[in-house]
Amino acid sequence: MAPNDFFNGLLGEENEDLSSGETDVFVSALATDEIGDVRLALVHELGLLGDPSGPGVDALHALSLGAALPVTTRAAAFATLAGESLPEEDTELASATIGVGTSLTADAILDFAVRLGLDDDAPDAEYLMGVTLAF
Repeated sequence: MAPNDFFNGLLGEENEDLSSGETDVFVSALATDEIGDVRLALVHELGLLGDPSGPGVDALHALSLGAALPVTTRAAAFATLAGESLPEEDTELASATIGVGTSLTADAILDFAVRLGLDDDAPDAEYLMGVTLAF
């Protein structure tokens, strides 16, 4: 992929292989707290999605509540309840995620999780693996 193709897709210019030609914008708010050893996070995200089928934008709302509990000095268990709504598409997704993460180094975390769909619009189950690197 040429750098020019990447930036065209990023900026919403139409390209059959990369983009619908629409620009999406997301804004998130995060609140965190600790209760004893449990770390909590509440996230609300608003997405304004360009609509390739016509003028205007579609609004995406996402809300999640997560909790993490240290299991050892290097590992933690976590759980998240999440919901996502895209009214223009008549789509509402709800899911629950449970998993475990472990520190590989001071700057790298490896995690594994299972996400279970809680309604008919969400996938029944997804198996996830992630690596987080701190810079």
